[in-house]
Amino acid sequence: MRFGYVSDESVAVDEALTVWPYRKPLSVIVGGKSVKEQIAPSDLGLLPLSGAPLRLAGITLLERNPDADEPGPVAVNLIDAICEMTPQISYLPELPSPLHYIARIVDRIGRVTRLVYRDAADLPDIVEDMLAALPVAPQTWRSAPPPDRTGPWRCAEVDDAILVEGRACLLRDGVVTALDHRGCLVWTKCLEGASVETITAAAIAAFGDPGDDDPRALIEQTLVELAEHDLVERA
Repeated sequence: MRFGYVSDESVAVDEALTVWPYRKPLSVIVGGKSVKEQIAPSDLGLLPLSGAPLRLAGITLLERNPDADEPGPVAVNLIDAICEMTPQISYLPELPSPLHYIARIVDRIGRVTRLVYRDAADLPDIVEDMLAALPVAPQTWRSAPPPDRTGPWRCAEVDDAILVEGRACLLRDGVVTALDHRGCLVWTKCLEGASVETITAAAIAAFGDPGDDDPRALIEQTLVELAEHDLVERA
């Protein structure tokens, strides 16, 4: 092994990107037993930590695929990464502006990646290459605009929201929701107090004429879907 053992379960990361290790024994399934065996890191050949402070260098989502054609890291869209990571981040909704918090961290360390690998034995070499490589530049994101309460559709209050390249990520009552490009456009226009006619015109300008589909009907259907998820309601 070439890396010091930090944790096999969880770590704490503060806003300064300092990583606080949680060096518990490793929980390993051995011999098909129903209860995991607790094994000391040293018994598995894992190295101790150095005395130097630990700093977050990147965030990677692991995906084991024995049949992967090309193992290695690929960049993940910020919203997709947030949706996938949120269930694994304890007390995230308790933070002030939690989606902004994650986005600011990603701004400093580069894009979240997904590391597809065939076998755990392959990881040390892949991780070493990842640490030596330059991080992928993060995506541009911005805060959602404040709501205008005078329009025909009212957006429900959310705990946090960010916009990323035409999509939206919302946090409400501890649940993260991702909106696609049309959903994001409709939701943000509702925030601005726009009418269905104005939203339809904006959608045509953004996405082009839908051809045989009725553009207004598509917008109205999107409003229905947003309402079903309690994100908008008629004024």
